[in-house]
Amino acid sequence: MSTAKLLDGAYPGERDLIWFSYDRMIEVEDSVVTATVMVSDPSGADATPSVRLSGGPTITPRRVGQWLDGPVAGANYLLHCSGTMQSGRRLSIYAVLPTRAG
Repeated sequence: MSTAKLLDGAYPGERDLIWFSYDRMIEVEDSVVTATVMVSDPSGADATPSVRLSGGPTITPRRVGQWLDGPVAGANYLLHCSGTMQSGRRLSIYAVLPTRAG
């Protein structure tokens, strides 16, 4: 079972680059080759959380970055990054990004 990392809160309307690090999950010679990032808002404050993802993920050998644009006040975004490694392993990282009230 995975746990979600609690990120520092965002402010409504700002644009944030969220990084998912696979450093401690993969062998030294392995690397991320593809990734998908999804977002939801279990709190219900944002009726359309998927529109907050801006562009596709940025992939480096050991990390994946995703822009989140214009978070809604009071939303608690659950981000899920699914990365496929060069070795064929598929690994998931979860994070929670709370948005402060205006």
